[in-house]
Amino acid sequence: MYYRGPFFRMQTWSFHTGPLSARNAPFSSQFVEIQAAGSSRDWHEQQLAKRKDILSQFKSEDTCFSCIRRRPQYTLPCGHMICQVCVRIFSSTSITDPWLVEVKACPVCTAPTHDLTIRLVPDTSRLRVLSIDGGGIRGAAPLGFLKALEDEVGIPNFAIQRHFDVKFGTSSDCSFASHIGSHVGVTLTRARDGAGFIATNYNQAGCRPEILDYSHLPSGCGQQAVKWWEVLRAATSAPYYFDGKRVSGHGIYQDGGLAFNNPASIALREAVALTPDGAEPSILLSLGTGSSAPLRKYLSIVYETFPFRVGRALWHRTFAAPVNPYFSKVHQFLSP
Repeated sequence: MYYRGPFFRMQTWSFHTGPLSARNAPFSSQFVEIQAAGSSRDWHEQQLAKRKDILSQFKSEDTCFSCIRRRPQYTLPCGHMICQVCVRIFSSTSITDPWLVEVKACPVCTAPTHDLTIRLVPDTSRLRVLSIDGGGIRGAAPLGFLKALEDEVGIPNFAIQRHFDVKFGTSSDCSFASHIGSHVGVTLTRARDGAGFIATNYNQAGCRPEILDYSHLPSGCGQQAVKWWEVLRAATSAPYYFDGKRVSGHGIYQDGGLAFNNPASIALREAVALTPDGAEPSILLSLGTGSSAPLRKYLSIVYETFPFRVGRALWHRTFAAPVNPYFSKVHQFLSP
């Protein structure tokens, strides 16, 4: 045993020989059990199965109950949330795709997951980021851009959405981003104070600076889990057209475009937070939805009045100001 020497020295300070034998017995018996099980993974699975009746009653969004070591990232059909490390350990790999894994049962309560599949990021790859601006009816434009990229690649059955690991969308385009898997986030604005929020499917995993210009909407778990349809309904609630949507237990939220119409800066910061070594993404594709043409000259007097100038300043603030420091490191813009 690794600590046998220190235990012997400690024993000389005690009045009896009990401490060493008391501590030695559990280690020895556990080692025998692991040998019989075949691997530490199988032994750990057996220990969880013995306690499934107790563990099935508890759910947490802060701790992975499979390992008690990390913040959970993936929600299983039973309501338990587990971390990415446990997904790798307690899953089987697809024969055709080494980074597509299948979780057949919850490691915490052994409930079936109905062949849940999760796509992992390759160990040697940096994250690839897709950001889609809001734009109302113009929200169809990014779909056309992605379709054009697929056609340009020219590979049969090539699904371009599979080649992005982090996707963020705003307003009408958040519903598209939410359908293409992996790490997905949408922007929201809290109705009572205009604060910017994001809702994600990865439960705020990763490390971030203490001060951010946005907050995470808690995902919850079990009966307190936030419903994704409520998030999407709130994220597409454009003022003057739709009322805000009450998200269970968190208040009323509305279109995220009021705070972050261009979510590229958020997507980049979240991608860095999700990377264990804090590496910058290898690719950022930010798809805009265009802007209106300048007004005619005879409207210029009205256009330059105080309300219009303030409105333009606020609208411009939702687009690019926080993004510039990050874009300066992403190397290259694509121009038509």
